[in-house]
Amino acid sequence: TYEGNWKNGFKHGEGIKSRKEHNWIMYKGGWQWGRYHGFGTEYIQPNKMNYEGNWDNDKKSGFGKSFTKEGEIQFEGEWSDDLPYKGKLFNKGNLVYDGGIIVETNFDDKYSNLLSKNLFYHLL
Repeated sequence: TYEGNWKNGFKHGEGIKSRKEHNWIMYKGGWQWGRYHGFGTEYIQPNKMNYEGNWDNDKKSGFGKSFTKEGEIQFEGEWSDDLPYKGKLFNKGNLVYDGGIIVETNFDDKYSNLLSKNLFYHLL
């Protein structure tokens, strides 16, 4: 279900995408021609944020924060083409990587994978 502004048959402006049967807001924020655009928040479960920040053409772009399913911050910084680009990486709420400085080396495999595939590729 969508509640918000429309333009020429497209979601455009501020709006909320939700699943009424589960009382779950899936996305709340800006839209442009039917796609996420501008500042918005995406939820993976009721009241559990997945991402909060800027969007461009349905992709995470610019400054934003991602969260684990437990609600802990995972990444904070710049995004490009839906991927973390440069910023701070967290493990269980603790800072492990901060723009070129590895703060902690004992982090989960999923974070190692994120670092090696995305963050280190762009930062090193």
